[in-house]
Amino acid sequence: MAVETLDTTSLHRTSAIIKIAAKFGLLKKGDVLEVIGSSFTFTGDMQEWCKRYNKKYAFYLDPDNNTIKCHIHI
Repeated sequence: MAVETLDTTSLHRTSAIIKIAAKFGLLKKGDVLEVIGSSFTFTGDMQEWCKRYNKKYAFYLDPDNNTIKCHIHI
């Protein structure tokens, strides 16, 4: 199991989704994609994306960096 990290904190909402989709295609079953975001729409966007592709996910708060991490299980 590999963990790949994608920081989307500086990306616009649409650009972030495109980057996530591109990275998703490179991962193998059992891998985890850790997406880091900070926008107010991040959790909703990630929930919708994961539901659309039937993926398990979990959110983690990172108060030191004011970000949210979403672990998507491939």
